Amino acid sequence: GASLTLSQGITDVPENTYVGVGGSFSAQGANALAAVNSLGGELDVYNAQLTNIQAGSGTLNNSGSLLIYQPGTNVNINSPIVNSNDFYAYLGSKVQIAGALTNESYSQVLIYSSATLTASSVANEGTTYVYGGATLNTPSFTNDGTTYVYQQNSNLNAGTFSNTNYAAVYNNGTLTSTNFTNTGYLSTNNGGSVLADTFNNADNAYVFVGGTPDGGPDRKSTRL
Repeated sequence: GASLTLSQGITDVPENTYVGVGGSFSAQGANALAAVNSLGGELDVYNAQLTNIQAGSGTLNNSGSLLIYQPGTNVNINSPIVNSNDFYAYLGSKVQIAGALTNESYSQVLIYSSATLTASSVANEGTTYVYGGATLNTPSFTNDGTTYVYQQNSNLNAGTFSNTNYAAVYNNGTLTSTNFTNTGYLSTNNGGSVLADTFNNADNAYVFVGGTPDGGPDRKSTRL
């Protein structure tokens, strides 16, 4: 495969710029993505090999687009990541986040097309999609925005799942949790399954089996 060696690593992908990693990418023999602080433009990783991303500032801030795809593409993000725009994992890629994944309001995380994403925790204030045979694994998922899990073999596996706004599981998708707390709206239909060892439904919270009434709740932070 192709290779590119730089004199120094990348610390920033500025707005209106693009970096595509389809082969080996190094800086004087070291990882060229070992000290990335922020993504304001677009970073695509599709090299069918292991790539490590380490935020030099301690947290990777993505206000642009981070796209990880292609079978055999394995990306370890060895720091927390804050997404304030677009973060996609798809086409069989695997993403391991050593820290927390925070998806801010009006931002989206898409995990689809047989991809797998694992994070130490997920705090969703925007919109998170898990579909097309994809899997999201995390010990802790807090949903203050909107979460969709749908289509056959699509799985969101969480130790604890706290839903304060809107979660929908449908078209044979599955959400599994050891401890599910619902203080918002939860909708399941069309073969969607929620499997919980413990399910706590608070006062003034809603569970809709077979869908949501016309109009539904106010789905804050949703961008479709």
